[in-house]
Amino acid sequence: MSFLVSACAADPLERFRGEEQTFVLEEFFEGRSTAWGMFEDRFGTLRRQFRVEILGSGTGRPLR
Repeated sequence: MSFLVSACAADPLERFRGEEQTFVLEEFFEGRSTAWGMFEDRFGTLRRQFRVEILGSGTGRPLR
């Protein structure tokens, strides 16, 4: 049992340490994505919830 607990405690990002990570916006949003969120009033009362289905595709032109 202690083995299972220690396996969950390992740093999942350790395998990326020392590597340079590049974020490319066009690649990140390519394809299907799902987003969700909520609107609250100034008192913290939930007013609306939403879910968005996104299909991203490129135009071939780089973003500026």
